[in-house]
Amino acid sequence: MWSSKRTSDSFPICSKRRLVLPRLIEAESRLESAVRLKEGAISRVQKERILLTVASARQDTYCVTVGSKVLTSLGVSEGQIDELLHDYRRADLSAADVAMLDFCLKLGLYAPSVGSEDIGGLRRYGFEDESIIEAAVTTALAVYRCTLSGDWLLSRISNHGNCHPRQSPQDAGRACRDHRIGFVGERKKGGRMFTPRT
Repeated sequence: MWSSKRTSDSFPICSKRRLVLPRLIEAESRLESAVRLKEGAISRVQKERILLTVASARQDTYCVTVGSKVLTSLGVSEGQIDELLHDYRRADLSAADVAMLDFCLKLGLYAPSVGSEDIGGLRRYGFEDESIIEAAVTTALAVYRCTLSGDWLLSRISNHGNCHPRQSPQDAGRACRDHRIGFVGERKKGGRMFTPRT
């Protein structure tokens, strides 16, 4: 169960972990601050979009809830957040932001398939190396968060990924359907091509 205590950057932490591993929790808090809160080559809103869409793709309802609240606090409309969760390509984002989310989702779900052509694709949209690295690090943070929250793993163990064990099967099924964004790999001569799954 998650505690009501929060780190300085508003990401709740597990009470049991806090008692057992206080240095790990402090390091986790510093990681969150360094990756999420510092303005860099990509904006805070872009980072939060990455965190939200990766959490959604990994079907992590807890991280999706936290990410939605953070984006709302940053002034993103609930309508745009809903679009990010259902089909980010229709969320009234620039073509460059859509390309970044494509890259981050591919990296977050199918990291071994990411190659130089994916990096080149981001460069064609004007992203410099620093922006690409920040996007990759933010994606890694999203995967890390989802792993710690347990929703991603538990959703795959419980009922073959159709529901979360802390929810009724009906509620969990609805939540997973409502927040599902992912990629389905298709074989193509010379490599893989990824298409969005809704």
